[in-house]
Amino acid sequence: MDQLKLYWKWNRYAAQILWVFVIIGLIASLPLGLARVNTERSTKKVEFVMDYRDLLEISALKSDPQGFVNDQLAAMQKAGIRSAAVYETTLNELQLARRLDIYTQKEISLLMDDALAPTNALTYVLFADEAARAKLQPNLEYWFKSYNIPTEVWKLKGRSGLIIKAAPDEASLKPLGPDPIALEALKAKGLLVVARISNRHQPYVEEQMDRVLSAYAASGTHNLIVEGNYVPGYGEGTGNHIADFAALMDKHKIALAAVEMIKTPAGLGTLAQKLNYNVLRAHSFTEADADKMSAALTPMQQKSRIRELSDRLVLAVKDRNIRMVFLNARPYRNVDTATVADPLLPIYQSLQGPNGVMERIHQAGYLTGEGSSGKFAFYKSTIRDMLKPFVALGCVAMIALMLSAFMPTWSLVLFVLGLLGSAGLYVLSPGMLDKTLALGAGISSASVAMFMAIKRLRRLKTNTTLPAVSIVANLFIRTTLISLMGAVLIVGLLNHVSYNLLLNQFIGVKALGMLPVLIVALYLSFFSESLGNAEKVRKAKKLLESPITVLWIVAGALLVAMLTYYLSRTGNEGQVSGLERRFRTILEDVLKVRPRTKEFLFGHPLFILGAYLTVRYRRPSALWIMLLGVIGQVGMVGTFTHLHTPIYISAIRVGYGLLFGAVFGFILIFVWNMFARGWRKWTEPFAD
Repeated sequence: MDQLKLYWKWNRYAAQILWVFVIIGLIASLPLGLARVNTERSTKKVEFVMDYRDLLEISALKSDPQGFVNDQLAAMQKAGIRSAAVYETTLNELQLARRLDIYTQKEISLLMDDALAPTNALTYVLFADEAARAKLQPNLEYWFKSYNIPTEVWKLKGRSGLIIKAAPDEASLKPLGPDPIALEALKAKGLLVVARISNRHQPYVEEQMDRVLSAYAASGTHNLIVEGNYVPGYGEGTGNHIADFAALMDKHKIALAAVEMIKTPAGLGTLAQKLNYNVLRAHSFTEADADKMSAALTPMQQKSRIRELSDRLVLAVKDRNIRMVFLNARPYRNVDTATVADPLLPIYQSLQGPNGVMERIHQAGYLTGEGSSGKFAFYKSTIRDMLKPFVALGCVAMIALMLSAFMPTWSLVLFVLGLLGSAGLYVLSPGMLDKTLALGAGISSASVAMFMAIKRLRRLKTNTTLPAVSIVANLFIRTTLISLMGAVLIVGLLNHVSYNLLLNQFIGVKALGMLPVLIVALYLSFFSESLGNAEKVRKAKKLLESPITVLWIVAGALLVAMLTYYLSRTGNEGQVSGLERRFRTILEDVLKVRPRTKEFLFGHPLFILGAYLTVRYRRPSALWIMLLGVIGQVGMVGTFTHLHTPIYISAIRVGYGLLFGAVFGFILIFVWNMFARGWRKWTEPFAD
């Protein structure tokens, strides 16, 4: 019994205790946030890369393929593209590059006027000239020998070649290391090479992979993009050689480029970790994207597409910490116009000119060129490890504060259970603990902020002498600061460089967007009026027994439609109309950092209007308008969960949202007052 009395005594001070732990977590988050800012500022160099194989594929449809490639390499450099991505070559690619010709045994029989039917499925190769033979023959012999495929030297009508004792389809699939002639040509033209390597070397052989990376390194390669679904060295169980491949990359001083918004190759996170996060973020302009630039368009449509690409690449660099832009292209066969087009000229135009990518990112303080310095500086820190437990403590306290609004007598118990649960989850998965606490802190901070705003409005004295607008402004500022505590805790907790690189992500974006709305609605309905348990039950029963009218059905349908639309807009996959895209472009051009529309056009103004109506007319029903303001509060927290976006960009975005949201909110108040006065004047003649 004495223990129970002691618990009740301490539980009376639970809110104060929990707030102390929240403040401790906030203080611990500040140095961690500063460390992230330093990481984000550690590099401003951006590398633009063109896929070299794509140039070869387009050149195959031109009358002078080699001349076309040479012209495009010069045009690339003029446009600011200083690097070319070179894959491990194959027989097909060497034929595409006019280094050699491939024949089947049947074709050779026809060339030799041999009427006998072919008896074996062999692959016959003839080199384009003696210079190509000298460069390529040793390479081909080495690689086919490594695949246990015999080769034999032969000649036809004075041309040197090889007989590869495998079927053409099989021989053409084998990776043969990078094309040495292409590497030399690109280096001679002053272009840097970005390696593209796959996991097609099975089984993994250290000596072979060292040969591949040595060839790239000799041409000055500093960056590598993984091709395919697996990183080199990936395998199950004892067959996993990712650590060995990472050691070779370190040996040759090659960094990893992680491409965003594509299927992540299996093992990429492990490879990045083994490289000690010698990684830079890359953005890919895909072949499918390129087709949109090649289609038959009017001059106005083409101009619009070029501007859209420019905007896209600028935003990628500025808003998502992209340090490599990987450009792809392919020939586009237009049946309607009976032409074969390509997107190269529009791509170059998007990069150049006053509205081009180069000019705009230079104005934003970025440098273009070779991107080996595009990786973020990252160092293991004992201070980070020391501070994170205090941040986690603050997150648990914030979650307990939210839950205690519904179960005030269990506040300390909830906090202790939260600590025990966190300890258990830490043992199972420290990374999942961080993500779970970050999600909980974001949901809780916005919810607690709204709880406090609602409670303050309910307790507001009717005889207050303060103007309603002043009360609303003060309330808006206080609520915002409490909501942003969740953002600070998230930044502190998820401050590892893997989050900057999007190798790790904040989880539960849609839950963060939706749950606070439901939680605050539940609080407003049953817990904001200091009702006893019996009164809450009666109120719930009355609500459930209320007759359903047509108005209720219409209101419910509208509410479901609004929430569905809201959810569809939450997350990276949210859909945006063409009109809104143009509106966003205007905001971006004018402000340089675009505020989130759901904050400044919806959430914040409705919070301000709802709070004003509650204060001005003493109508608690107006709190339901203010409830929609939670969308603005959650939106601010959600902005900082985009951990691949620089903190200063997120801060500016939230600042603009608050500024314009407040302006629109007070405009709504003005419009409401004008409407109310006009309504009173119009209805006065009809009054008794």
